[in-house]
Amino acid sequence: QLENTIVVFTADHGDTIGSHRLFEKGGTMSEEVYRVPLLMQIPGISQESKTEERFISSVDLMPTLIELCTGQTVDDIDGKSIVPLFSNNSISVSWRNSIFAEYHGDVWGPYTQRMVRNDSYKYVYNPYDKDELYDMVNDPYEMKNLAYIQEFTLQLEEMRALLHGWILDSKDMLTHPYVLRNFPEPKLPYTLLSHSRC
Repeated sequence: QLENTIVVFTADHGDTIGSHRLFEKGGTMSEEVYRVPLLMQIPGISQESKTEERFISSVDLMPTLIELCTGQTVDDIDGKSIVPLFSNNSISVSWRNSIFAEYHGDVWGPYTQRMVRNDSYKYVYNPYDKDELYDMVNDPYEMKNLAYIQEFTLQLEEMRALLHGWILDSKDMLTHPYVLRNFPEPKLPYTLLSHSRC
């Protein structure tokens, strides 16, 4: 059946395994927890291995599998099929330039977090604690929080605007004006991808 079977290997989360002095799978938005593997073997697709460094979310799997199995695309859902990324000309495919995540608390009780990450920075919104901003180029292990350093104010506001846009676009439960009163004007995510939310 292998020639007629799509094989997907992924994970719903990682684990800190001692990084940041923690042994947990939740409660932090670190790369060790949120960056997970995605390996696919697909019949009919070139058997040569290919690596894509793109922002892909678990919610992209459903529309991807539907398109692979039926040839049909699905619109107006949170995910986006990654089938275009399988092409030999995938470098020209327009794709999201940031990724978002939310955490609703189950390890440390009623605790909530939101995160937005692009190639340069990661911003973590902690409603009941300090915000976090990390330089993902120069500090990939997220050791220095830049959120309260004045020279990074513009970067912080840009990431907060992206998060605000995603909160509104995804109809997140944090849309109450009291929660968002200190956020900048929203910058809607995925301007090229009107039906992509993550």
